[in-house]
Amino acid sequence: MEARYVQAIKAGVIGGVVIGLLTIINLLIAVTVSWTDIYALILMNCCIFIIMAVLMVCVGALGVRMAAPMVATLNDALLVAAVAGAVAGIIAAIIYFLTQVVSPWISNNYYYSSYWGSHYGHSPAIQSAMSALGSICCCGPAILLIAIILSVIGGAIYAVAVLKVS
Repeated sequence: MEARYVQAIKAGVIGGVVIGLLTIINLLIAVTVSWTDIYALILMNCCIFIIMAVLMVCVGALGVRMAAPMVATLNDALLVAAVAGAVAGIIAAIIYFLTQVVSPWISNNYYYSSYWGSHYGHSPAIQSAMSALGSICCCGPAILLIAIILSVIGGAIYAVAVLKVS
């Protein structure tokens, strides 16, 4: 494997872990709101999503920065940024999947009278299964695609502005 892609993978792991931690913080805020009814905390979730988007751009820039000696053209920078974004997106999607599976078990948003649920809502097992299915089918691929796009934008900006490649 080329050294520039190794650097991109390192940047992607760093970014994916940080974004994963923000996803866990997002879950903890949602659980806190469900147990305490402090709805002002929901505004923090919006801020966390904005921070995640900025971090995705930074992942691409970091990947290009770490591989700077091996980046000769803008195409090289875009490939490095895309690899960094893909790695970060995969890690973030996995952590998002895990938080969605755990969320129904720790939140206070359901009322049920049996394992199969009642007219008030579904049991945590059914909610967890539905969340897992939604995460795998919809949210995971969306997170991956958005991570790649934003990372490529960040890598392109860094390559043109700092490395002066064209």
